[in-house]
Amino acid sequence: MVNTSNHFQKKQKTLFEASLNTKNDAYLKTQSVHLSIHGIPLRLHISSEELVSELYDHYPLSWFQDTSEKCIDVFWADNQTLGWSNEEWANEATPDCHVFQDGKKQIAVQRDFAAALENQKCFLVCPYHLDDGFYNFLRWLLPVLLLEKGKVVLHSSCVLDDEGHAYFSLGASGAGKTTISSLRPRKKILGDDMNIVKFENGRCWAQAGAMGQALLNPTEYSHWYPVKAFFWLKKEEHVELRELSKTTQIRLMSTSVANVFWSQLSAENAQKIFFLVCSLLQSTPLYELSFPKKQKVWDEIFEALKREQIK
Repeated sequence: MVNTSNHFQKKQKTLFEASLNTKNDAYLKTQSVHLSIHGIPLRLHISSEELVSELYDHYPLSWFQDTSEKCIDVFWADNQTLGWSNEEWANEATPDCHVFQDGKKQIAVQRDFAAALENQKCFLVCPYHLDDGFYNFLRWLLPVLLLEKGKVVLHSSCVLDDEGHAYFSLGASGAGKTTISSLRPRKKILGDDMNIVKFENGRCWAQAGAMGQALLNPTEYSHWYPVKAFFWLKKEEHVELRELSKTTQIRLMSTSVANVFWSQLSAENAQKIFFLVCSLLQSTPLYELSFPKKQKVWDEIFEALKREQIK
């Protein structure tokens, strides 16, 4: 691995140079793709027909529309065109996303992307493919914008029952979020990493994150599903649900809100998260869930939840 500090500084310099050359057709052309992701309108400026095809294959067609709503212009430059091989670009020891302010400009530098945002204009440098670079860019850009629309991204897995109700699994790294989702049929997995939740009309609703996880049917990205329960995971030899105090529920749910970079979050947005978390938990409580890794464990979980809700 290269010296992380030097690599970071070189990426910053490349990003700065890209932001000064948006009219340089050597690496950026004015081919615009209007893409609204979870209601956040983006206008992607790119120069690859293959990338355009990838976008249309991956996202629902209903998300490609030129709306009257003010959009964010994303000038997307391929790191290879700017002199970086994909191997060099990703050659960092840490996957951490470094975020900071430079005047009014918000800057993010990670192993596989670098971006700067100011006044609805964003400069992005990452590989010209739908892979971790673009998805990690979305994970940096979207969460605070979604918060303004009353939605949060949860670091979670989410599955569906046969009636179309959603169940969120939360927990620290290694708690079993991906494991427990894999114990549902593939078509019943909404997402195994990042998922969206909102509170509307007195109840919680779930939507697939569309930020990198595999999805069998991309049209599912557009659907909202009523949430039946939130679980905080604990691996054990049997299935058991435990009630948690309201204070503990709020704390655990808040720690699961993804990629808002708390140290740089405004007091106003922190308050928005608190009130949204409280609203979510008022209608749908968070339980501690012990579970073993075994087939049909979800049948036991659904039964345990029915018994708990009858009490």
